[in-house]
Amino acid sequence: MKTTTSLAVIVSALWGLSAHAQNTLQFTATRVTDEGAIHLEWASQSNHTYQIQCTDALNTNDDGTTTWTTLYNDYPSQGTNTFWLDTGNYFLTPAIVHPSKSTMRFYRILDLGLDDLASDEPAVSVVSPTNGSVISGLLTISVAASTDQGVVYNKLYIDGQEMWLSQDGTNYIINTCEFDNGPHVIFATANSTTQPDGPAGATGLTGHAVSAFVPVYFSNQVTRISFSQQFFEPSLGQTQVVSAVFADDCDWTLQIQDIASNVVKSASGSGTSMAFAWDGKDNSGSDLPNGVYYYYISATTNGETGSIVSGGGSSGTNTPPPPPSPSSLSGGDSSLWVILPDSETIVPLKIFPPGLDTNGLDVVEASTADILELSSLTSESGMSPAIGGGLSPNASAAPSAQSAPPAPLRPPDPPCRGSIGTIGVGWQMYNVNGTNPVYASPISDGSGITGHDVQIEGNGGNVSLPYAPFRYAALCADNFLTEMQKGCWKIGLLKNDEKLRPFDLQGNGPFNSVDIALLILHGAYGTSFDFTTGHQFKGIYFPIVLGGSAQYVRMSEMSLGGSSPTNGLKWAAMISCTSLYQQNWNSMKSQGVKPYNANMHMILGAGTDVADEPLIGRYWADNMLGNPNAQPSPVPPMKIRDAWYAAGEAAYAIGVSNGMGGYYPSPSVYAVAADGNCSEDSLQTNSLPSGSGVWSYYNSQQVFP
Repeated sequence: MKTTTSLAVIVSALWGLSAHAQNTLQFTATRVTDEGAIHLEWASQSNHTYQIQCTDALNTNDDGTTTWTTLYNDYPSQGTNTFWLDTGNYFLTPAIVHPSKSTMRFYRILDLGLDDLASDEPAVSVVSPTNGSVISGLLTISVAASTDQGVVYNKLYIDGQEMWLSQDGTNYIINTCEFDNGPHVIFATANSTTQPDGPAGATGLTGHAVSAFVPVYFSNQVTRISFSQQFFEPSLGQTQVVSAVFADDCDWTLQIQDIASNVVKSASGSGTSMAFAWDGKDNSGSDLPNGVYYYYISATTNGETGSIVSGGGSSGTNTPPPPPSPSSLSGGDSSLWVILPDSETIVPLKIFPPGLDTNGLDVVEASTADILELSSLTSESGMSPAIGGGLSPNASAAPSAQSAPPAPLRPPDPPCRGSIGTIGVGWQMYNVNGTNPVYASPISDGSGITGHDVQIEGNGGNVSLPYAPFRYAALCADNFLTEMQKGCWKIGLLKNDEKLRPFDLQGNGPFNSVDIALLILHGAYGTSFDFTTGHQFKGIYFPIVLGGSAQYVRMSEMSLGGSSPTNGLKWAAMISCTSLYQQNWNSMKSQGVKPYNANMHMILGAGTDVADEPLIGRYWADNMLGNPNAQPSPVPPMKIRDAWYAAGEAAYAIGVSNGMGGYYPSPSVYAVAADGNCSEDSLQTNSLPSGSGVWSYYNSQQVFP
């Protein structure tokens, strides 16, 4: 079991700093960005991972203790000094808002310990762009990750803020106009495991890696595109304030387009900034349907002068004046510069994150004007001048006119007007005992005979069975939440680890309040009869961790389904072994034992043991949503059932390509049970259930091999 070490820091509304007593861990720096995000740095150890926790108030419990919330988990060390950027966490319920919207925030960092694969970590690199690049508009960042220890996944960060997922696992697309002009740092992380999460008892080893930092320079006429609402809900009386700051005094236009690229709202003006409040209506004042909308801002320098007017930050608060544009960097100010050893390009030292080890780098002090003069020597020395990274000195100047790429592409804002529906996700990591399994206590068979317990998968009744940690349950959940939010589905419920309790799954539980639910749990089936309902049936069971052990929840104790056929839960998916084991499903059905009510449409699960691959949730969401803007041709949305099967096949195929095929349960079968009227449901078009409460539809499909 890994041991943890912690440190804590307080950042208040005045952004003052007060560090708690620290033993092993020490904060090395904290600062507030121009957007009000909090940059944290701490002394770290190589090959360790960290958890960032936060709270809005200390000593709030009756016993004087503090309840901390996990803000970010499984963050890999960057060596002896690690930094991270707090921009909030909107995957929690309630969400942790951007720091600029919080009057007080306290932090605690936990050292989760040394990687299992510390001597054989994965490799990860940012392939493009290259050091010192000057970038405008849309940027595709390519990341390469590899491992000889099973499968590897990567993430991308800008200045310590995690970006949206890559659609193909390699290329990330960002709109640089959503950031400040000036220096930024790009890096990627990788997470590898020796075998997938899956059946009870199987435990994989994990490793992490961080790429080299890639310093770049963003240079745009349109900058700091931002939004006041993280999820824009006109039905709640909200307006979406679209803000931007311009490098020069400009004439600007804003066009809001729907998913089919139709312009539904437009506005224009002039100045050094803009802030337009959209009420969700079109140009004629008519209400628009909920869905995905993109914002396009164009600006042309008009030669006028004027004072900077504050616009909205990424969190919707007032934005400080922008930093000097690159075109203004021609004075005699003295600053530090770094000569990159591989290319001999000269870049500002401030591009690099604070705390960078500069050993082995040539650092010089000079004015910008002095550095720019080196451009005349380029042909003689081969040295690239200053900011341009091999470009001419003026290449870093913001363009006089620019049509910015579509926004929002930067987290945490999804491109939504209103919500189409609500989602709920529940999962457990089963890691309360570190890398050791958690044991589930035997479950009584309800016969009334003392000592009679259900036999789980052929094991004797009075046996506590082990369930190994899930390494990727949280990642799988985040992947699903990310994609569904971008499709304008709003988070309605999150229950993870200790927050997920047996009663959450029993009876008319909280998941019945959302439209669609995903559960990521261990699962098992009984091989002896269960008598708890007054009937004898062979059941399906889910171990739920309580303290240092687990207890089983019967599927027969569930009553999945909303309060009406159109209000509340319609579809529930379970990434769980044998969650729809056909023999036991039929046994339950034959005895009238139903884990659903008359308002439920469909349950999706597995007919065999399966692996918890982190891409399954994402692929399921993508398949259900479709993509009308996909290239070279639009991708239509799939039926919910078909999207489930296709997600399993795609996720397993990725794992097989990474050498994981030998670890997958063979065969791996996905299954679907549904009301007969609802087997063809899609998110966009679905039928009302029959109301009989008796399901006739059961279907399965092998997804591996």
